[in-house]
Amino acid sequence: MKSVAEKIGELKAEAGITAEARPTTVPRNQLGQPATKTPEEAIARLEEKAADNHGGANRERIRAQISEERRASATMTEPS
Repeated sequence: MKSVAEKIGELKAEAGITAEARPTTVPRNQLGQPATKTPEEAIARLEEKAADNHGGANRERIRAQISEERRASATMTEPS
């Protein structure tokens, strides 16, 4: 009996998918910007988005994301 990994490998081979066939493009957001690398960059982008957004519900949702990002950033930088 073949393992699941072996079956997946066979299916990929049949489809012509190889490890080299993986896309090497940089992940991008809906605006076409590359992914953020630091929490500060993420916060700056979210603040930009909140300033541009006209809807109150969206603005509140984005502010909540900023708060969450700041919380996550603070826990990452605190010494253990």
